[in-house]
Amino acid sequence: MSRLLTGIVLIAVIFLSACSGSHHASSSKGYLKSSAPQNNPNANNAYTPANAAPTIDKSQYIPFSRELQMKLSAYNVDVKRVQFYIDQKLVLTRNLDSAKAEVKSGTISFTNGKLINEIIIPAYTPGVVESADMNGIRVSFENGNSFLFVPAEDEDKFVVAGNNWDNGTVEVVYDKGIYRASSGSSNISVADVRLVVKLTDVNKSDKKTRTLPGRKLGL
Repeated sequence: MSRLLTGIVLIAVIFLSACSGSHHASSSKGYLKSSAPQNNPNANNAYTPANAAPTIDKSQYIPFSRELQMKLSAYNVDVKRVQFYIDQKLVLTRNLDSAKAEVKSGTISFTNGKLINEIIIPAYTPGVVESADMNGIRVSFENGNSFLFVPAEDEDKFVVAGNNWDNGTVEVVYDKGIYRASSGSSNISVADVRLVVKLTDVNKSDKKTRTLPGRKLGL
């Protein structure tokens, strides 16, 4: 009987010791947590991802016009050495035959039960000139593909050339297929998408610098 009581007492002592240790450990963790610096919700909400699109200063861009083209030509500036951009987004879409779907660029999605190939060219995407003459200028935004831009009727801008205009959209040849180009907005026509250049690039073309070596007396 005494052995049984002794065993019960030992079990009670061990149980109480375990509870006491758990209480102290819990108190220690609570203390550490309360002393640690807390996150600032406002700072978290203000966080900007590292891959966020940079802010674009639109005032640094001017439309590429017939006048500017002639000015660069007069200064013997090769337009192929000038960086070009578009000032609005361009969205190219075409229906795909699921049995013959071949996509080299862009993404595929289902819209109204149809398989659609979509290519997006964001505003101020840089492009390079492949060819240029008085009838138009061909600009490429990716290897192997390009757009033809032609002077608008008032000649103060160059716009996308295409066929079958419909409600602000136009058909263009791209990636060996016929795509319908839109601005991605019902309020903006493709005819309003302009070819632009940076003002700093144009200013550089205006400046011609020649450094004189000087003259020394002949011996």
